[in-house]
Amino acid sequence: MTDIKYQILKPVDGEFRNRGSRFLGFAYPINTLDEIKSHLKTLKVGHSDSTHICYAYRLKTNSEVDEYSTDAGEPSGSSGIPILNVLRRHQLIDTVIFIARYYGGTKLGIPGLINAYGSCAENCIENAIVEKWIKFHTIQIRFAYEHQRILDSLCRQFDCESIRQDFGIDILLEIKIRADDAELFSGLLSDKTNGQVSAEIKYLH
Repeated sequence: MTDIKYQILKPVDGEFRNRGSRFLGFAYPINTLDEIKSHLKTLKVGHSDSTHICYAYRLKTNSEVDEYSTDAGEPSGSSGIPILNVLRRHQLIDTVIFIARYYGGTKLGIPGLINAYGSCAENCIENAIVEKWIKFHTIQIRFAYEHQRILDSLCRQFDCESIRQDFGIDILLEIKIRADDAELFSGLLSDKTNGQVSAEIKYLH
């Protein structure tokens, strides 16, 4: 079984209709639970007249994948799980899919709902730009100002993303770097500063 995972690069939407009901899907790349809550809050405002807003996500947390789905008032197992199964089938992580349903007056039954929510989620992913998911490390470095040029050069060389910078007596820098590059970055940093500066891995993503 392959361990390759994928992620979407930017928000996308999709739609599915059946017997008068409209299903509007919204997929977002995510990194935290707070982002999911924020998207849900926005959708509840923008689609306050919808009957249900069901969703599912898969989020990478350290060495595990956190999965969650909710039927949001629809019959149990009819909506959240079909959305989650689409994420699983495409091996997507760090992704959430919301689906807002506008009831059309005709009941679809559980098989109809499973098909509708699954189809709408699939339509979202069909519209998405997907790439192989890359594992990152977050590294914290404290260094004297005299070493800033070395850090700037290494960060450019490894295409690091700056997350945090604090300037005090020393500089505290927190960066995100590809996991495969972390040890090489740390070794070069130590060599170029004659062992005066070291990189500390804080957590995995």
